[in-house]
Amino acid sequence: MMEMLVVLAILAVALTLAFNGRSAIGDRNLTGMARKIETDLRMMEQRARTERTCYRVDFNPAADAYTIRRYNGAVSAGTGGSGATCDDASAWDVSPTVGEVVGDTVSRRMPNGIDLVSSTFTAVGPLNVLTMGPFGNANAGSVTIQSAGGATRQIVVEAFGRVTIQP
Repeated sequence: MMEMLVVLAILAVALTLAFNGRSAIGDRNLTGMARKIETDLRMMEQRARTERTCYRVDFNPAADAYTIRRYNGAVSAGTGGSGATCDDASAWDVSPTVGEVVGDTVSRRMPNGIDLVSSTFTAVGPLNVLTMGPFGNANAGSVTIQSAGGATRQIVVEAFGRVTIQP
C-alpha cells in the first residue's frame, strides 16, 4: 500500500511539471509575438518620421494576420491644423521595402497557438487599420493577442506613436 502511494505521488509531480512546462512555452511564444508586433510598430513610427510619409498596419483578426503598408503618394497638408494627411487610397503599397532580413515579409501571420483576438483601431471592412502619419502621430488603439492557454497580451499605441505591451 505504501509503495502504491509513493508511485501515485511521483506520477502527480510528473504530471504537474509536464502541464506547467507546456503553459510556459505558450506564454513564451505569446510574449515573443507581442514583442514582434511592438517592434514592427516602433519601426513603422520611426520610418514614418524619417521618410516624412505615412505607414499603416492592416490588422485582420479573422485571418490572425497583419500587413504593414507604406504610402507612396504625395503627402498633403491637413485641414484646420490637423497635420499632414495621406488621402490617396490607391497609393498604399502592398509590399514596401522596410529593410528587413531577406526572406522576411511585411505580411505576418500569428504563429500556431497564438490568436489575434481583437483590435480597436479604425474599422475598414474586415480590417482594423492603424495609420502612422509623417510626424509619427497615430490613431490610438490597441491589439490583443491570446495564447491557446488563455493568457493575453495587449499592445497599446498612443496618439503620439508610443507603443507599450500590457499583460
